[in-house]
Amino acid sequence: NEIWFVSKGKCLVNFSKDDPDNFKEIILNTEESLHVPVESWHQITNPFNDSCHIIEIQYGEKTNEEDIERLRYYNE
Repeated sequence: NEIWFVSKGKCLVNFSKDDPDNFKEIILNTEESLHVPVESWHQITNPFNDSCHIIEIQYGEKTNEEDIERLRYYNE
C-alpha cells in the first residue's frame, strides 16, 4: 500500500484498482493525498508547468520497488 501526499504543485494520476486499460484520471493538488492499495495499477505524471513535490509513504508486510512494470510513458 502507498499514500501519496502532494506538498507542492499538482500532478495527474492514472489509476485503476485492477485493469490498466480501464483507468481514471485524478488530479491531485497541493495538500491533497491518494491512497494506492496494493496490486492496483497507478501512474503519476506532471503535465503542468510548475514542479510537483510528492511525499510517498509505503506500508504493509513487504515494501519494495521491484514490482514496477512500465506500461505507458508520458510524452509532451
